[in-house]
Amino acid sequence: MLGRRSGPLLALWMLFGSAGPVCGLINPKFTPRHLVQESDTFLVLKVKSLDAKGLAQTEAVKAVKGEMPKRAPLLDLTTSAFEDQAELLRSLLKRVGGSPIVFASTRQGKGSLHVTVTHELGRWFIFERGKDDVWEFEKMDTDMQGVWAGASDMLVRLAEQIVKRPETQVPVNAGCRWAEGNQRIGQVPGKAHGAAAVELTQEGPPALYIASEGGDRIFRWDAETRELKDTTGKATLGTASQAWAWGDFDASGRTDLASWDGKQLRLWLQGADGAFGARTVTEAPSGGCLGLDVFGCTDRQRPGLLWSGPSGPALLVPARDGTLRPAKAFDLAGADIAKLGAPGRCLAADFDGDGWPDVLWPCATGSLLFRGTEGGQFEKAADCAVALGGQHGAAFLGDFDADGLLDVLTVSENPCRIWQNRGGRFEETMAQSGEIEHVYNGKGIGGNTCDFNSDGRQDVFVAYADRAPQLFFNRGFRSFGHAHELDLAESGRLPETHKGIEAGLVADLDGDGALDMAVVAPGGDVWVIRRDRGQPPLSCRAVLPLGQGYPGPLCVTAWDEDVCLGAWNVVAGASAALFSKVEAGLLRLKWRLPGAQEQSTEVEVLRPIRLELPTGTKTRH
Repeated sequence: MLGRRSGPLLALWMLFGSAGPVCGLINPKFTPRHLVQESDTFLVLKVKSLDAKGLAQTEAVKAVKGEMPKRAPLLDLTTSAFEDQAELLRSLLKRVGGSPIVFASTRQGKGSLHVTVTHELGRWFIFERGKDDVWEFEKMDTDMQGVWAGASDMLVRLAEQIVKRPETQVPVNAGCRWAEGNQRIGQVPGKAHGAAAVELTQEGPPALYIASEGGDRIFRWDAETRELKDTTGKATLGTASQAWAWGDFDASGRTDLASWDGKQLRLWLQGADGAFGARTVTEAPSGGCLGLDVFGCTDRQRPGLLWSGPSGPALLVPARDGTLRPAKAFDLAGADIAKLGAPGRCLAADFDGDGWPDVLWPCATGSLLFRGTEGGQFEKAADCAVALGGQHGAAFLGDFDADGLLDVLTVSENPCRIWQNRGGRFEETMAQSGEIEHVYNGKGIGGNTCDFNSDGRQDVFVAYADRAPQLFFNRGFRSFGHAHELDLAESGRLPETHKGIEAGLVADLDGDGALDMAVVAPGGDVWVIRRDRGQPPLSCRAVLPLGQGYPGPLCVTAWDEDVCLGAWNVVAGASAALFSKVEAGLLRLKWRLPGAQEQSTEVEVLRPIRLELPTGTKTRH
């Protein structure tokens, strides 16, 4: 058996060893880094055959560490005293198909096998070298779940990184904490429908925007008083939004608001003095609105607007008179909408990496994907696996395995799900994503992807209607740990949120580079908890410039030498890409505009910086 066994994990093995693996108990003393370092060989295998006697012949695909064996390991499943566990392993090896399995071994003749079957928890098994290099099965290795509770293919990628970069750390906790004190910054009237961090100007940190059916609110950081202040009145913003989108709709270089109040759609355009004025969109779709998103129209200077309706998406494009008008864009012919269940808000992003933004319409039991094509057109609706999972679901984007493709995380009154992007095809992987799978246990209403501990991995914030919000740190390659240090319920902090919140997010609201949490408690009180900055975070916040070309959505990735830091979905004024580094140095950012070749730029990160993405040829900063 590889690895050191801590007392609590050993006790759990003794209690549950024959019943099945214990999930999500992270071993702080033994991580995948130790596993790779202490292994003589770390092999990627495929199952070649499995005979009736229980002998599994494997094929060696890759040696992550050590030499490729002259003969691939032969696994003997007949030698264990735990027949039920041997039968389980036999079943897994039959069903694993062509997916990789991992085999790590030591010179002492001990081996650990990791097997992951689609939609199921990955499991560990112990082997011992027998005669003629046959590996004899002993038992299921339950406490190795505390070393890695992710998928086998993700473990391979992590091991490859550790071999190339031995200094790679695999976190066992959040590694950060909240600052002292909770700040009540104001109140919103009526029910809150969401929160966003918005760049109203190019100076200072993003503003906190709360959408509320009783009246929206804007809070901005005041550097002199060092607090967030309600500036809604000064902005003369008279919106009460049930759906909204921030973008530069008049190409003025200032961020505007598209707001639907349940009856009318209006554009609230920001003037040079920071005040907003309304313009009604007279040709908005009928039938209600579930969400609005900025959508760049490649043949127009100003952005369009993606409307999420109960019967599918609609696209509003800029007209010559300055307003927006419906355009024929989405072909639903032949799609069985009834089988999809309750509809949700669309997601607009370049899911397949071709530069053209796509539209995903997620619903309770399935979704439709409209692939963007040359000229800003869309293919006919195609069935997609992504599902919200409940009648009151929500979804947001992230690149949780850092492969440069945007994944989808869905929450609802049922278990949350992570939909892995396999090149435009989505696979549900929650069972192979660490502690988030069993810690999530409530009525999820939303959340956002963030990097709250500034380690370069994309983390997750989840908001619930019936309990305190939760944060999950990414151990690397889509395996999450519960951030106990930041958990409001466990610490007894901000009890106003312990029975749920109406809206919330995690973002840098004070401009110090460390991400803060803002929540709307039941009753409308808005609270902010700032992160203890500690050492100044090293990060690059990449944005699209307002009023200068394509407004998004744009998929932006960053590379720290040969390590991908993941992808973010960027919209001018509304969402940014946040790339953090543990040590100062260069990052290379990459992106692809619609109809163009990939572009890149290098930036040196010595402190928290804001970078406006250039749209020309390669440059160096």
